[in-house]
Amino acid sequence: MMLRRLTSILVITLSLALTSCDDMFSEWIGDASENADMSVEWKSLDPFNMGYAVYTMNGNPGASASSPRLAVYNGTLYAAWVEGEYITIRQFGGNESNPEWYYINDIYVGYASSLTLFPSNFGLLVAYTASGSLTVQTIDNIYLGSALQYTYASKASLVELNGTLYAVWDDNGIIRAKYCKYDPGTSSYVWTQADYGNISGSNCSVKSSGGYIYITYINGQYLNVHRYNGYEHGSWEQVYYGMNFYTTSPGTVSYHDIETYEGQPYVTWIEYYYPSGYSYNRINVRTASGQWIDGYHDSDYDGIPDFNGGLKWGGITSPLESMDCVNINGCLCVFWIEETYDEFSTVFTTVRASLYNGGWIKIDGNGIYGLASGHPSPSSLNAVAFDDGAALIYLDASTGYANVHVMAGK
Repeated sequence: MMLRRLTSILVITLSLALTSCDDMFSEWIGDASENADMSVEWKSLDPFNMGYAVYTMNGNPGASASSPRLAVYNGTLYAAWVEGEYITIRQFGGNESNPEWYYINDIYVGYASSLTLFPSNFGLLVAYTASGSLTVQTIDNIYLGSALQYTYASKASLVELNGTLYAVWDDNGIIRAKYCKYDPGTSSYVWTQADYGNISGSNCSVKSSGGYIYITYINGQYLNVHRYNGYEHGSWEQVYYGMNFYTTSPGTVSYHDIETYEGQPYVTWIEYYYPSGYSYNRINVRTASGQWIDGYHDSDYDGIPDFNGGLKWGGITSPLESMDCVNINGCLCVFWIEETYDEFSTVFTTVRASLYNGGWIKIDGNGIYGLASGHPSPSSLNAVAFDDGAALIYLDASTGYANVHVMAGK
């Protein structure tokens, strides 16, 4: 069944022709700074919707999507998003001059509140939560598990360590985890508890790195890091409590992600702080052990930044909506959505991007309109490494509906 109620998801692909970060940006190495900029040409990969005469991935541009996600499996880019009562899955045809996205599946779920795509040893998987129930299946309808939650699941993630698949999710305020094994005797997939139910938190992100599964999560106002050694009945340990930048009073953490760079996990997040009369909005980047690399400074250690540097394009008060982080050929790349205004004080929202290799390099053109000049209301950003570059997907609601678009950068 083809899904008709689609919206507009934007996928941006950054194509970096060379094979290593040092090679790609050799002209910046040794002189990388917060003001460095690399010119990257971005183009749309939207297919033309004949029925509505618009460039979009939507079947129906007059409806809204949610939870856009990307994955690369066997070198091919896939996109998925929640569309009404369905999860829509499409495969990119690879022709940037005449973009096509091929139908893969429309999975009926009733209503899904979260979604993730994950390339695994079992194939390309989709994990989703619907009415608090967690399901994991392949994109072609082989079910690995359903009702995996204990009480009520939200924001599920998948990760592999030493060839074993794990699901990690927020289960009514407790971070829970299970691992999956295939039982050839019963031709079934068996999920086994891998946590002790003693980590209170929500909104978790996961990454395998250095023989561990790292988990970032929010507990109250604090962003924390735990890791798991992956053995059956293995141990969990706290790596860092309170990653927050603001120390006098913790800021509110919203979006966060964890990615591996130079062999160790790095945590990226958006943090809001509201001192009297001000609203500070920051993008922070630290190693999981606490080292800062985001270019911000607090010389008197009062919890308030000296100036706005590092990643943000606008000032410290410019609002932020969402972000994601991905390793591209050995470079740490951060994408985020930021509100700003032009010389006429017209407020708009756009997508920004910076790359780190000893210093920050802007890869969004460093212009006021960023990457999404044709879509002034982006949200719900997700990124993956793809084809020696990056692919970026997000929603745009400038038409009044959350719509899906695709772009490419070279």
